[in-house]
Amino acid sequence: MTTAAISKKVGAELDALKKEVEELKKVECPHCGAHVEKEVDFCPKCGTKLREVLKKEEKK
Repeated sequence: MTTAAISKKVGAELDALKKEVEELKKVECPHCGAHVEKEVDFCPKCGTKLREVLKKEEKK
């Protein structure tokens, strides 16, 4: 395998891992199902107060 081929394969694997990390930083809104960043207070799609809902779910 050439250096270029290895570099291309590693680059593709790295891109896939970066995408997976970004998905892990998100949560699903329990009201509408939208995928939103964990740090937001409200769902940008439906307005659900995510902090309150997520805190309640963590206590269960």
